[in-house]
Amino acid sequence: MNWIELHLQVSDQLVEQTEDLLLGLGALSVTLTDNANEPILEPDLGTQPVWSQTMVTGLFESTVDSELLLSLLRQQLPEDRAPAEWRHLDERVWEREWLKHFKPLQVAENFWVNTEPLNIKGATTLLLDPGLAFGTGTHPTTALCLEWLAEHDFAGEEVIDCGCGSGILAIAALLRNADKAWCLDIDPQALTATKNNMQKNSIPDAQYKIMESLDDMTEPSGVVIANILAGPLMNFAQPISKKLYPGGRLCLSGILKEQAQAVCDAYSPYFDDLCVTTSGDWVRINGIRKVN
Repeated sequence: MNWIELHLQVSDQLVEQTEDLLLGLGALSVTLTDNANEPILEPDLGTQPVWSQTMVTGLFESTVDSELLLSLLRQQLPEDRAPAEWRHLDERVWEREWLKHFKPLQVAENFWVNTEPLNIKGATTLLLDPGLAFGTGTHPTTALCLEWLAEHDFAGEEVIDCGCGSGILAIAALLRNADKAWCLDIDPQALTATKNNMQKNSIPDAQYKIMESLDDMTEPSGVVIANILAGPLMNFAQPISKKLYPGGRLCLSGILKEQAQAVCDAYSPYFDDLCVTTSGDWVRINGIRKVN
């Protein structure tokens, strides 16, 4: 089946009304995007900010009566709106489109991420299919964590991956000799992607555990990786600290440069040797669980 998209530029005051109208007229989905180069990198908890000029896009089956739909919209929306634009979309498996553009990613000298095995002598290749979950390794936050993982050997350690997404970081730790990975995410699609990627990398079932809460792990581990956002990271500073035994290693990312000090302040009561590594606008923070 083919699809058709209706694009409408509206002011922030009309976003909610336009979204409701499109859904009421049979839109299969409605997407909001920035139309004025006003990035919202991390909104406050409990808020749903929109841009001053927002592009509202409704997805419809191609059989929709576009003229009738526009007529109905014009009856409800103010006359000062921007013109509507229709775009036709051919049938595709959209969640697979990223495969066309993905190239082998070199994390370290002998450590690569790719969709298929690489014929590189002596190299370890992490095989990845993120499905609908976050984590292909190309975003700076994920890359920063991968670089840290590639620098260490985790023999004898159990690793907790908070916000596991595609499972890429947990798998990297296992490929760097970790005994077991505990994979936490609140998104069911992420847990599915993690399990599929464990199988893709031939990781035995006994070496990883999928979980939806930190409480599922009763004993502390030696390593915690958390690539989420600064707000949740600060809120979880104490719970995360309790999941590491003294001397355990911490790796945090998903943090903007201007948020680094606040995150360090949240973790400093529990961790020593907090170290910030920067990549573009993003940072990684590493630390060691305090003995006392």
